Amino acid sequence: MTTFTKNTFQEDIDKISKLGSGDLAILRRCNKNPLEDTKLFPVLGRLGFINSYEKSLVACLYATYHRKEDNPYYSDSFNFGKAFQEAYNPEQKEDKDIRFRALLTASDKEQLSYRLRQAIKLLKSQNIKIDFSILLKNLYNWNGDKQWVQRKWAEGYYKSISDKNTNAQDGDLSTEESEDSDLDNE
Repeated sequence: MTTFTKNTFQEDIDKISKLGSGDLAILRRCNKNPLEDTKLFPVLGRLGFINSYEKSLVACLYATYHRKEDNPYYSDSFNFGKAFQEAYNPEQKEDKDIRFRALLTASDKEQLSYRLRQAIKLLKSQNIKIDFSILLKNLYNWNGDKQWVQRKWAEGYYKSISDKNTNAQDGDLSTEESEDSDLDNE
């Protein structure tokens, strides 16, 4: 039997999930680096996030995605790149790739905040669940050695394209095989 223990990132998300509707509404209005918006300070201060860009940003993104009655979602296998890939219409491939690459190359806090907010809104519009505790952990490591977070997201994003293409080709083969067997029966 596996026992589930909460990590500190999940504990931070649980704190955010317990905020009232008014506090979530305040956080939802954040359009830039949250530590530069003094209107957010009372809520961020109560959370204990006033000195953490990453926690403050995730609090704002969580508020953008969730409502008061929503529960946090946790999944060890969550990958933001894979989720981003699943959210887009396949006919918009070029636009999607441009947006994803822009997110991966976001280097300053303003740009990263903006790109993530757009991505979160996209995922929400497609009802794709987000593990905000993993997103928080990833943001703490965003500028880490060899950009391992961006590489992991890219792997999830491009692998899911590859998996979709393989599944589509497998579907085409099984259709052809069934047509051949129908011809044999005639």
